[in-house]
Amino acid sequence: MSVRRGSSVVVLALAGACSRGPAAPSRGAPPAVSIAPAPSAARVGVSPPSQEGEPAPVPSESGDQVRLERGACLGSCPVYAVTIHRDGSVLFDGRAYSPLGATRARIAPAAAAALLDELTRAKLLELTWDEDCGKPKYVDLPLATLTLRVAGKLRTHRFEPGETCAPPVLEAFGHRIDEVAGTDRWLRSR
Repeated sequence: MSVRRGSSVVVLALAGACSRGPAAPSRGAPPAVSIAPAPSAARVGVSPPSQEGEPAPVPSESGDQVRLERGACLGSCPVYAVTIHRDGSVLFDGRAYSPLGATRARIAPAAAAALLDELTRAKLLELTWDEDCGKPKYVDLPLATLTLRVAGKLRTHRFEPGETCAPPVLEAFGHRIDEVAGTDRWLRSR
């Protein structure tokens, strides 16, 4: 019996690299991420990761926040999360096909408060729908997760653009969150 040592070394090296690689993202509920106000949109280092691989939360002046996460597609869709707090602090966390790592910025507190009030008036905290009722029209669109926390109430909605059952307001508010946060300031640089 002959042993091919060259092949064994390659297989063992690949197996070792795979075991140390990042875990696949979960479709479970996203942890809430809070940030402290920052004076500018300066690039900052990534906080130490938590067990789930998310940046460690930093306390904010206000618990009211909205978080939008955009997942991967079959192509090169930007994968990121953006969190807006009522006090105007913003955290952009790039994960793939976007600048990687956490970046803090500020927007006008009035703009952040207006967005949170708009989401609350649209009753996103009370909105219910069957998230498993239909198949998406398109198979290459990323999963989006919108999480709203206002006055101690928390509600998370997961949807895919073009999904047959998702209320259209979810996709519209996803675009609105990106607009208010100024997400393209980071995505343009990729």
